[in-house]
Amino acid sequence: MPGMVMFRRRWSVGSDDLVLPALFLFLLHCIWLVVLSVVLFGLPYGSDQSCSVTLVDHGRGYLGILVSCLICESAIMWLSMRGSILYTQPREAVQYVLYIRLAILLVELVYAVVGIAWLVQYYQPCSDVTAKNLALGIVACNWL
Repeated sequence: MPGMVMFRRRWSVGSDDLVLPALFLFLLHCIWLVVLSVVLFGLPYGSDQSCSVTLVDHGRGYLGILVSCLICESAIMWLSMRGSILYTQPREAVQYVLYIRLAILLVELVYAVVGIAWLVQYYQPCSDVTAKNLALGIVACNWL
């Protein structure tokens, strides 16, 4: 199995080695998507407070990031399972999907910084305990 070429460098990992890591991330993001959806859409928020409205917008944005991660990881799994050990042509698109996943990772990092800024600005004055705990959970799970 030849090494994968990314960033003009040949890596010692083949594109067919990415099935299990992509599956693990897919399952982890599915669980996180379900938990975040239940918390966002199942719990009541004070819509009269600006901190709660900001949090719901932040949570919806993070839901979009999670959905894009799921799409990207399923594409990585599907593409990595194609071909054979020496017939790597069907897996050539994996590197481009990994570039897209890297861009999503950078957006996720920016969203974590935005979440920290939200916590710094609104954690003390906001009386919505659910909003505070959800923002803290999103930031903590992003850094793990």
